Amino acid sequence: MGFSAPRIGQALAAAVAGDTVLVGPGDHAEEVRTVRPGRPGAPIRIVGRPGAHLVGPRGRGQGRLVQVLHDHVTLQSLELSDANILVWVEGAKGPPAGNDIGLHVRGRARSVVAEANRLTANRLDGLRVSSGATQVTATRNLIDFNQRAGVFIARGSAEIGPANRLLDNEMGVWLSSDARGTAVMDNSIEANVLDGVHLAGSRVGLVRGNTIRANRKAAFSVAFKGSARPFLTENRVAGNPARERVRVDGHPKPTG
Repeated sequence: MGFSAPRIGQALAAAVAGDTVLVGPGDHAEEVRTVRPGRPGAPIRIVGRPGAHLVGPRGRGQGRLVQVLHDHVTLQSLELSDANILVWVEGAKGPPAGNDIGLHVRGRARSVVAEANRLTANRLDGLRVSSGATQVTATRNLIDFNQRAGVFIARGSAEIGPANRLLDNEMGVWLSSDARGTAVMDNSIEANVLDGVHLAGSRVGLVRGNTIRANRKAAFSVAFKGSARPFLTENRVAGNPARERVRVDGHPKPTG
């Protein structure tokens, strides 16, 4: 049974798995953080009605507007503005849930930070950025055992690193041809089924300072003609098949 609350935080404090917090139209000047997790198949949803606008109460460049600190929480259809970080995701470490995607940042989303989470055993990707999302940062996450990519930048830009561990995914990092401006720096990318890093375009980003080790195919694969070396620098590479350290014109085909 639903009820009305004067503030989003009060409604979220009462929400349990399977509940939806509907945010009405207009400006809402408050910082919001999750209180408890949802469940697989029954997330806690924060959904904005048309015209709902969450505004940082401290002014532009200050504070974290929405903090997602628990598993199985969905944030949808809200306009967010006037904060240093619009969405901060941290500490989600629940057991494998068989989701398609662990964390999906899409559309007009920007200024999203994912730090110190475990994104594991998803049917597709651990972290996906798509539909033009920008200013996405991922650091200190464990991203493992995902059935397609640990990180897939489909369309948008992100800074992946430092200190993420991408282990035992089908592919460590996959940068599509629409991932321009993405940087993958200072991560550990190890023991993935296909390649450590796959680049699907000639100007998709920078891969620097990573440890790329013991991936079963190549350290890097690039699906365009020419050399990827201008974009791959200062990486520590060991234990990948010697003949496929860099696979030019490679087109891996992940399942899922």
